[in-house]
Amino acid sequence: MLRLSLAIVFVWFGALKVLNASPAVQLIRHSFPIFAGAPYLELLGLGEVIIGAGLIFDKLSKYAAVLMVFHLIGTMSVAIVSPALIFAPVFPVLTMEGELF
Repeated sequence: MLRLSLAIVFVWFGALKVLNASPAVQLIRHSFPIFAGAPYLELLGLGEVIIGAGLIFDKLSKYAAVLMVFHLIGTMSVAIVSPALIFAPVFPVLTMEGELF
């Protein structure tokens, strides 16, 4: 059940990026500007959809888990690259973007 719910979240967030309707675009634009435009944003969304689909099917779940680890490392790197976007004014206090993060 947990794997299915995580798959739904990945598919949903990925579909929003593919459709260019994601609220995370501003966060991506401020931390990794090259990934905020076409075709990288759509490829990132497609990757998230693939991870979500892989989590649904048992035979692909191990591969999806490996891809998900790399994706989450990239996601967490935003806190290192631009901590001012995530934390305001210091570590435990989050900005609005940090709550999305």
